Amino acid sequence: MPKRSRPSLTRLSRLRQRASALAPLSVRSKRRGEHRGELHIPPRRSRGRRTLSWILTPLFLVAILFCAWRFVVVPRIAYNLEGVIRAQLLPEIQKQIGARVEIGRIESDYVSRVTLHDVVIGRGAKTSSGTAIPFGALARAPRIDLDLDIVSLAFKRTDVTRALNRVLVQSPQLFLERGTRGLNWTRLWKAQPSTQSSRTNALFRVRNAEVFLLDQTLRDRNGKPLQARAEKLNATVQTAGDKPLTYQIDAPQTRIGARIFKNRGVFYVLKKVAFNGDAAPDLSWFTSRFAMPSLAVALPIEYSKLNTALGRVQNADGEIAARGQIAWQRPQKNQKLSNQSLLSSVLFTGEVRVRHVGVQMSGNWPRTNRVAQVRNLNGVVKIDGRTLGSDNLQLTVLDTPLSLNGALSLRDNLQPDALDLVARSNRIDIAQLWPIFAANA
Repeated sequence: MPKRSRPSLTRLSRLRQRASALAPLSVRSKRRGEHRGELHIPPRRSRGRRTLSWILTPLFLVAILFCAWRFVVVPRIAYNLEGVIRAQLLPEIQKQIGARVEIGRIESDYVSRVTLHDVVIGRGAKTSSGTAIPFGALARAPRIDLDLDIVSLAFKRTDVTRALNRVLVQSPQLFLERGTRGLNWTRLWKAQPSTQSSRTNALFRVRNAEVFLLDQTLRDRNGKPLQARAEKLNATVQTAGDKPLTYQIDAPQTRIGARIFKNRGVFYVLKKVAFNGDAAPDLSWFTSRFAMPSLAVALPIEYSKLNTALGRVQNADGEIAARGQIAWQRPQKNQKLSNQSLLSSVLFTGEVRVRHVGVQMSGNWPRTNRVAQVRNLNGVVKIDGRTLGSDNLQLTVLDTPLSLNGALSLRDNLQPDALDLVARSNRIDIAQLWPIFAANA
């Protein structure tokens, strides 16, 4: 019987590989009750792999877009943004206010936020009399945050005024000076464009501001101009193109005197004064609702140079509080700008509460040798435009207690026009009081 040849090692290895490949198919076929040797289709890819691919593919696309933004678009925006601010914004502001503007470091997230550090306007400026400004500039702010359309601005699709959305000025210092020509910052508003498309439509916020005011037109009895310093002032202004802007101002404390800038001398303090209202974009008119809890009556007497038929008011004590609404309109161009013209263009509606006020004039009461003096003035004076009314206003004249009821009408130049007054007293000396009323009627 002939011997069979042994299979070679290469053939045996091939057979083993085929058996190992067919074994899983046969086992799966038995488990499913299928016949051995029947063709089997492999299952689909697992659900976990599909979920992973759905997650990785968008992430990969986002990574590509981020790299393109960071290394292609952002460098161009950063270059154009700082160029726009320094080449367009600064010259425009300097042209409007007539003072040099300096900006330090500029930061941005290249989406909508821009931060300006160490902003100084009018460094080294002087007052109209040639003296130095308290903090050495017209205005300065350590930080200003801007929210604007950076992409459109960098690619020059819009201008600065229309790209601006919000402005936050933190801890600024501002110097205001009022002279015969008005405030030193009036040029900023006069130079604003008059078309609605180029006016700003943005929200401005000022936090923790310090404002200095030098009023050359209001002087005390020694001839020194009024100085005021408001601290921790907060303000919000919403502009709307050519439409009236709205504003809100809160001043927790304001000091007023003749040497406030050097923190010397006697000064008066106003606390918790609040204003809110609306105004024209060029500040040609404004209305304001305000509340003033307390004011020393000596302050307006000191700077108003109030003269009466009995002479100038020399001394005054007591407090007044006021609340109401003020409406003001800029005087005409041919009208001389003075305190008289400014007051005549103001209409006040509200009430003034008088508490324990005493006033002493420089002259004597008519036909008496006694100093003209009013004491213990208490009550409420209601004001409606040019009409002043009182209901049960209490005062003491020549040791005679009086109760006044009636109204006083004023002309546009604030001179008395008509007086309808009723005086009552539980004890009165006609011989002493009648010459007084006759001299002041």
